[in-house]
Amino acid sequence: PLFVLMSAHYGWAYGLIYVLAYVFVSLGIFNVVAAVFVEQVIVGAKSSSALVRRQRLRDKEFFASKIAQLLQVIIDVEGDVPGKSRAYSVRTIFEKAEEIVITPQLLERVRQEPRFGEILNELDVPDSDQLELFETLDAEGNEVIKLEAFVDGIGMLRGEPKRSDMVHLTCMVRSLQAEVRGLEARMGLQGAADAAPLVDL
Repeated sequence: PLFVLMSAHYGWAYGLIYVLAYVFVSLGIFNVVAAVFVEQVIVGAKSSSALVRRQRLRDKEFFASKIAQLLQVIIDVEGDVPGKSRAYSVRTIFEKAEEIVITPQLLERVRQEPRFGEILNELDVPDSDQLELFETLDAEGNEVIKLEAFVDGIGMLRGEPKRSDMVHLTCMVRSLQAEVRGLEARMGLQGAADAAPLVDL
């Protein structure tokens, strides 16, 4: 071995330096290879997870089945049988859900059910949105959420926020501002016309 020859010709100190240098270089190369391998594994896992999430978001049947499960939980809690899921058909679930008025109190009771949170996670609804779910879905601010608004709202909350969402919201706000300005202008003209003095002919 080389370190034996170096020790014999130059002394044990040089042999020891060679061994230490060899060990450090070997460990360095191993760490670099391991780091590259781990990075590739993480990138692959993220890509796979993102692909699965996109497939879920595009799968209407998956969404419909999970919404039916969510409504099943709401029906059970509203009927004072939390934790005990009755066997209903999808049609029956939606018919019963239409009769239920979702209030802050009811939704808070529903949120106590572990299955409700699990289904929302499977639908890729972020945890931060789950905490203020009622405030988010109660667009009219009347402390009541209708079935259609609940289903549409859950669908909109799925996945990570996208740039297109912000652009869409900005366009809606600008359109609303334009309508308000137009209304103000019309009201101003009407007010001026009403305030104009009458001229006797």
